[in-house]
Amino acid sequence: MKKLSKIVSVILLCSIFIYSSNIFTKDIIEAQAASNIRLSDSSLVLELGHYKTLKVSGTSSKVTWSTSNSWIADVTSGGKVTAKAAGTATITAKVNGKKLTCKVTVLRQKNKNLTLKPKDSFNLKIEGTSSKISWNSSNPSVAKVDANGKVTAVAVGTATINATVSGKTISSQVNVVDINSKSILMEVGGFSGYTYYLKVNNAPGKITWTSSNPSVATVASDGTVSAKGYGQATITATVDGVKLTSKVKVLAENIREFTLKMGETEKLEIYGTSSPVTWHSNKKSVALVSEDGVVSTVKPGSALIMAYVDGRTLLSRVTVIK
Repeated sequence: MKKLSKIVSVILLCSIFIYSSNIFTKDIIEAQAASNIRLSDSSLVLELGHYKTLKVSGTSSKVTWSTSNSWIADVTSGGKVTAKAAGTATITAKVNGKKLTCKVTVLRQKNKNLTLKPKDSFNLKIEGTSSKISWNSSNPSVAKVDANGKVTAVAVGTATINATVSGKTISSQVNVVDINSKSILMEVGGFSGYTYYLKVNNAPGKITWTSSNPSVATVASDGTVSAKGYGQATITATVDGVKLTSKVKVLAENIREFTLKMGETEKLEIYGTSSPVTWHSNKKSVALVSEDGVVSTVKPGSALIMAYVDGRTLLSRVTVIK
């Protein structure tokens, strides 16, 4: 009887040992399985509007996704993280009782496209981070940038300004524009030079043209300037909020064509300038002109009276008769 009792006791002890071993082994396996569950990224830097899909490896179980701030970074049931606003948020993946987290930093560059004229400057800023930012320009001869993100336009053309922060590069395009002529000298009703074509070089968008004094000079939607009366006006081209100006000076003669009988005189004048005028006759055998613009006759015929002023030649035609 005692022998039977010992046998039963041994059997019970063995059963307990085997059961305990199984439980212990199961715990080890489960612990090892849990340690193999990983999130593809523990930190993520995204530009506003961009996205990336996070993935959980090491398990086939269902993953539940959540975000600490959906205004900054949203996450779908499939792990797709979308940058919504500048700042930071934490994305959490729950699976098999385990929590996996990813810190998301959303960066924003408000000025992705910038239009400047030469010598203008603009301060670019990256929102959503306090980390150090490295700046560089793809074409410093067009637009240069300093260590603080201050962009200075140098010459007409296009450059890309890159800001690199936390391994992420955010780019802005800078278009440097300029008008083809800063000053124009025109003539009203002359034989030539009463229209001029202005254009904006490297304009990235629609150009709006205006004249400060349409009674002196008008401007069409294609930049064609027409002289209307003597005086001065400013033509302004506006593109993407940038204003480019051209100063227009319009000259006029009091008489363009006239006839004189032998012995008569005529006083010519140039309006629209205070600069000195030099007078000249192309046929002194027909008509002469004094230093102050008085035309006198010599013999019947035709002559051109030339007025040199502000680097331009204005013409009047005189016909001398008996």
